[in-house]
Amino acid sequence: MQIFDPHIHFQSASLYDLELMSLSGVKFIVGFSQPAYRFFHPETYLDHYERLLRFEKARAESVGIKTYLAMGISPKAKMRDPLIILESLENYLKLDVVVAIGECGIEDIYDVVSLKP
Repeated sequence: MQIFDPHIHFQSASLYDLELMSLSGVKFIVGFSQPAYRFFHPETYLDHYERLLRFEKARAESVGIKTYLAMGISPKAKMRDPLIILESLENYLKLDVVVAIGECGIEDIYDVVSLKP
C-alpha cells in the first residue's frame, strides 16, 4: 500500500523522521510552506520558497518520498508588502511541483498593541 500525506511541514522534520515516514509506507507528500509568522519582509518568504524547492524537496526525495509543494503566507504573517508575495506565487504555481496554495492568510500588521502607530 502507498500512503499519501497531503499536508506536512517537512522542513521541520529531521532526515530520520522522513526515513521513518518512507519506511512506514508514505510515498508522496505535499510539503507546505511554514515560515515563522514573524517574517516581515517578502524577501524572507521568497528565500523560504527557494529553500523548499532546492533543498527540502531533494531531502525528502533522497529517502524515496515523491514531493509536491504548497506555497503561501502564514496566517499569522505580519507582512509589510504582501502583494510582492502574491505576485511571486503566480510564478510558482506555473511549476509542476507546486500543486497548492497554503498556508494562507494575512493579518493586519498593526493588529498588535506594540506595533500600533
